[in-house]
Amino acid sequence: MEENWNALRRQAFFSAVGGETGLSKSEQYRRFARECLEMAEEATDRRVRALMIHMAQAWVGLAQRHEAPAEQPEQRSGDG
Repeated sequence: MEENWNALRRQAFFSAVGGETGLSKSEQYRRFARECLEMAEEATDRRVRALMIHMAQAWVGLAQRHEAPAEQPEQRSGDG
């Protein structure tokens, strides 16, 4: 478990400083989510398993936000 955690931290660091070639940000985030779920499956402690699932949900949320089109600010009329 410790090795997986360290690997995830290294990957997150490298993603933050330059990303991985060939993967979009949302793909990277989804890959991190999958890795969290894999660690959750291997975890024997319920708290660790819950934490890994929570982290996976956070990564998926980031991927979805990154994929969503940027919201356009409401345009105001010239009435002032």
